[in-house]
Amino acid sequence: MDDAILVNAVAAQYVRDRGPAAIRYLREMQELAASLSDDDSVKAWHDIEDAAQTILLTAVPASSRPHTEPLAACAFRAFAE
Repeated sequence: MDDAILVNAVAAQYVRDRGPAAIRYLREMQELAASLSDDDSVKAWHDIEDAAQTILLTAVPASSRPHTEPLAACAFRAFAE
């Protein structure tokens, strides 16, 4: 399996499971890997976080969000439906 496909699949699963909170979790995993000096894992978690951010940003187009509703809340509502 292509690395980009795998990264996107993993990111999508985290977003499905955790909604917008996935970003915080993925950052924590990246920090944990950094504390262990595991550069390969730091990069992998970073790539997964980037993919999750993209998924969340494209899940609910800005034009369909009320200006008063934060993106995270709107994206979570979209995934909950």
